[in-house]
Amino acid sequence: MSVTLTLVPLAIAVGITLTAASSAMLTQQKTKPNEPLPVLETAFTDANLLHKTLTQHGLQVHSTHENEMTVRSASGTLRYFRQDKSQPFQLQISNVCNMRELLDSVDELENEYGRNVQTFTYNKVMTSLHEHGMTVDQEEILEDDSILLTLNV
Repeated sequence: MSVTLTLVPLAIAVGITLTAASSAMLTQQKTKPNEPLPVLETAFTDANLLHKTLTQHGLQVHSTHENEMTVRSASGTLRYFRQDKSQPFQLQISNVCNMRELLDSVDELENEYGRNVQTFTYNKVMTSLHEHGMTVDQEEILEDDSILLTLNV
């Protein structure tokens, strides 16, 4: 007997981190010195994967505790924070020198985070399958980067 399991790319499953409205609002924001930008909601929920993603992009991450990370770049400062582990991180942007460049960087981070979560999930599923005595009969990566697994149970 076989079972088919499809793992869809995280970017498709959870959407983008910043809403289109938030991104558009920031793009149009007239950055004035000392004028704070609004805090934005993100889909980042795993502190370790967020830290990994930030460092993979060559960013120096300063963590005051596991629920807060700050990175400084040439285009601005990103502060990811949350009240506790049950909530996704929020993003506070400050010291913006180039809003378009900063938003492009945030977009790259979102995509990389999605790939890291997908890899983590794939590895966890594969480990769990083996622990439960199941084997993969066939594995296929589809055009949309979904992974189609056919299992022997």
